[in-house]
Amino acid sequence: MPGDKITAVPAVATELTDLIFVAAKVIEGQDNENYQVPAALFGTGSASSTVPLIAGETLAVNDLCYLSSSGKLLKAQSSVITSVKGLLVFAKEVAVLDEVKDFQVSGILAGFTGLAPGDTYYVSPTTPGGITNTLPAVSGEWVRIVGYAVSETELLIYLSPTFFRNI
Repeated sequence: MPGDKITAVPAVATELTDLIFVAAKVIEGQDNENYQVPAALFGTGSASSTVPLIAGETLAVNDLCYLSSSGKLLKAQSSVITSVKGLLVFAKEVAVLDEVKDFQVSGILAGFTGLAPGDTYYVSPTTPGGITNTLPAVSGEWVRIVGYAVSETELLIYLSPTFFRNI
């Protein structure tokens, strides 16, 4: 759109030769706060990686979760900074409170419906544990990329190390 500008926000590099840039669309005249997540807390690449963690509430298959200060996983939502800033994972199966399950941190995750192939997906601001292909734009919402749809049912997980808050 006329008047829009694009700002490249450098992310943490995983190797000296590997520079990652996340483009953040910033509407002219609007300020955004930018943050980075340590490289050890995000998955990259196409190989699937899972990690056993403890559910802090009932979780459904493919719920997007964050590691809370209690050491348990809760549903992520971009309206809350604590659920966006650290480790994000996807539930591979249904889990109940205090149950240890495997959670996926990278690779291709199947089992979705209605994804738009090629679209970027973000932490949802309205649905706890959900993802959206609509860039969160309301003041106070946090924006973090979680992956890219490779088909209507599969998401290539890319947990961006950079995120920002709309002001």
